[in-house]
Amino acid sequence: MERLKQTSMLETAAIESRAALAFASMELSGLPIDQEMWLRNAADNEAGYSDRVSRLSCILKLDPSGPEQEFEIKVRGALAARLGGIGDLKKEALLASGDEAARLFVELREYRSLKSASGVEFLRHVHPFDGRLHSEFTQLAAPSGRMSSSNPNIQGIPKTGAFRSCIHPKPGRAMITADYSACELRIMAEASGDPVFVKTFSDGGDLHSIVAKAVFGKNSSKTENPDLRAKAKIINFGLAYGMGPQGLAVQAGISVPDAEKLLKRYFGAFPKIRDYLEENSEAAMKRGYAVTLGGRRCTLPNTADLDQKRISELKRFCKNMPIQGTNADMIKTAMPLILDDLSSARIDASLINVVHDEILVETPASRAVETSDIVKSRMIKAGEKYIKKVPVVVECTIGRFWGDSGKTA
Repeated sequence: MERLKQTSMLETAAIESRAALAFASMELSGLPIDQEMWLRNAADNEAGYSDRVSRLSCILKLDPSGPEQEFEIKVRGALAARLGGIGDLKKEALLASGDEAARLFVELREYRSLKSASGVEFLRHVHPFDGRLHSEFTQLAAPSGRMSSSNPNIQGIPKTGAFRSCIHPKPGRAMITADYSACELRIMAEASGDPVFVKTFSDGGDLHSIVAKAVFGKNSSKTENPDLRAKAKIINFGLAYGMGPQGLAVQAGISVPDAEKLLKRYFGAFPKIRDYLEENSEAAMKRGYAVTLGGRRCTLPNTADLDQKRISELKRFCKNMPIQGTNADMIKTAMPLILDDLSSARIDASLINVVHDEILVETPASRAVETSDIVKSRMIKAGEKYIKKVPVVVECTIGRFWGDSGKTA
């Protein structure tokens, strides 16, 4: 307690203590899963992977026998030669090539990723007593304060494919899916005070489109020049995670010099974002710790013992930690508030999963709207503790399964 007082972390300790009961409740409740549907999806995924192996073998004239990893190494070598020595073989660069084999390789890797996260082995974690997944949550899994889950990793169930539709309760019960809208960017607007960011969020505008217009000089939306909006979105979220020119080049499928030019134009248009990221990072390095808006600290290693590469990584971490950590503070503050209100309202609802800025709640269908109102209001209240310059927005839906667009609450 004395150390917590000295480091001004009493409130952070209180957040973690209150959240501990919510994590325990979530582990005990478990996640409902339709095993038959999961097996069908896993079989479809295996078939998709095998089909891509077969087609790539024919096009590139490769022997598909042997371990999967060895075959993919062969494909990488063949593609590098086929595409004129293309270097990183990232998704964006492969798709931009227009080559059929390159597209199939992208699909092959996506199927492999799904196989790893959502294969048949995943079901061995289903509890024989209640048929649910009782994951183990690590409350402080990252220096930023973010949590993780394991045995199994229910946070890693892919958004793509049909796997999240397998997460649904029994008839008579509903699923509430609630997440903070553009949470990291709202935190960045709060911390930097950038007038364009603040005004856009306050007016309910499309930040990605406005950034695209400022950076590329062209009107942009989801329908007009959507590729420019997509690049602006990559920059926006990338900066919240400490991304530099190399990371942007990979994500956007462009060269590093082009990425450097984009970032220069971006920071020219939004100097307060640049100043916040740079000044906050430098201040953290000087004092020896990074800190969130709520006061959560992460002590940094002694830079005298580090090489230049590690120091650069540490500076990127110092840009990201306050944003990601504030996000963690918000979600951990919201969790016990939600459970307290559900208990007070005598609703037989359960908190069943949390993924960074998203909360999943199972509830009786007859009380789904009431539950949704509680979840939404408590998440907003938790967010407003840290974000005051722009509105805190929570998108909440009622459906039969995880991510079901169903009814917007």
